[in-house]
Amino acid sequence: QCIMNYLSGDFSSALESSKKAWGFQSGVFGMAVVPELNFFESLSLAGMARHTKNRWIGHRAITRIKRNQRKMKVWARHCPENYECKHSLVQAELAALQGRHSEAIERYNDSIRSATQNQFRLENALANRLCAQFFLTSGMARVAESYLREAHYSFQRFGISYLSRQLEEEFPVLFGRHRNIGSLTVTGEQTYTGDSLAREGSNPEDLPTANQFLDLRTVLRCTQAISGEIFLDQLIEKLMSQVIENAGAERCYLFLPGKEDLLLAAAVDVTG
Repeated sequence: QCIMNYLSGDFSSALESSKKAWGFQSGVFGMAVVPELNFFESLSLAGMARHTKNRWIGHRAITRIKRNQRKMKVWARHCPENYECKHSLVQAELAALQGRHSEAIERYNDSIRSATQNQFRLENALANRLCAQFFLTSGMARVAESYLREAHYSFQRFGISYLSRQLEEEFPVLFGRHRNIGSLTVTGEQTYTGDSLAREGSNPEDLPTANQFLDLRTVLRCTQAISGEIFLDQLIEKLMSQVIENAGAERCYLFLPGKEDLLLAAAVDVTG
């Protein structure tokens, strides 16, 4: 219940659920549910601290996050494959709350890297979503775009389609829902307009759709894939995955010319 409430953005209910769950801790001692509860409680505390105007509530939330992190740090040290991405993400949120921007960016990317390497798709999606939120609130909408695309793709891969749709509704231009030039918005926070999607005063009908944007991050990843793969089938799979991510699509098909007709050579979808 704590996890579902956090994902829906109801931080108060998430913390109420975590408080009740801790009462059963003795019955699940040593099980994976304990670090999970620690992780989502910390994220819920960070979310509450970010949105509250009460400095005392914010201070108490940060204190509780630090207490949780002392335990998560031990788990991450003994099993980095499972817990490093969680520890780094909460550290990034803590740094962002305390105004340590450089550390926050580094920690967000550490979490994304660890989650990607160890195939934690939900943590990958959350890290990208929270990193995008950080850049948006810092006024760097252009940088946030690639993280939003990655979050959208990861939520799809994990099977939480309603969170992918939520991103599409929040950022319709970015995900190609319509062609009207709008803005990048974080729910409950400031709205950001600017040249990340279009220059002010441009005619919307003369501008490309969102699916025509190719971000630098995707170009770099494709270049790395080409230089790092020696097997053609694996290279094609990686490149097609990047196409899906950049377009915000669910499927990608590769057709090659045959003697008379086009032939389907490869297909990739978000479910693998």
